Amino acid sequence: MMYLSEAVGSRQAPVAETLQLGRVYAHLAELEALYPDFEQWYWGKVAPDLSDGRRGLFCEEQAGTLAGVIIAKRDGLERKLCTVWVDQKFRRTGVSHRIFKRAMKWLGTDRPMISIPHSRLHEFRGLLATSNFKQTQIARSYYRPGCDEYVFNGSLPLD
Repeated sequence: MMYLSEAVGSRQAPVAETLQLGRVYAHLAELEALYPDFEQWYWGKVAPDLSDGRRGLFCEEQAGTLAGVIIAKRDGLERKLCTVWVDQKFRRTGVSHRIFKRAMKWLGTDRPMISIPHSRLHEFRGLLATSNFKQTQIARSYYRPGCDEYVFNGSLPLD
C-alpha cells in the first residue's frame, strides 16, 4: 500500500506534481457524467488550490493501481470533502475509511461537509453510517436537472 498524497501538492517537484495530477484525473474523469464541468473544476480549482494549501489530495495505491482518492477543501469558510472515489475493485475493503482518516486529520474536523447525488447515495451508506455525518439539506437539481444532492454537515448555496 502506497500513499501518493505526500507527492501531490509539493512545491518542490512541479513536474512530478503535474504527472500525479494527470494520473489521478485519468481515474476521476468518469465523474464528468455526474458533475458537469468536472474537468474544468479539477484543473482550474483543485490543481491551483493544492499549491496554496486550500485543497488536499489524498490517494491510496495498491499493487500499482490507484485504489482511492479524496479531494478535500480547507479554507476560512469550509471544511469539505469535495470528491470521494474508490475504484470498483477496492470497494468494501476499507480504502475509503483509511483515506477518510487522513483527510479528516488534514481538515481538522470529524464533521466535514459532503454532498452526494441521490443516485449514488447507496454507495456511501457504509462511510456515512460509521462516521459523524448528519443530513442537513437536499439541494434539488443542484448539479444536474432532476438529480438531487444530499448534503451532510453543511449546506450548498442556493440561488
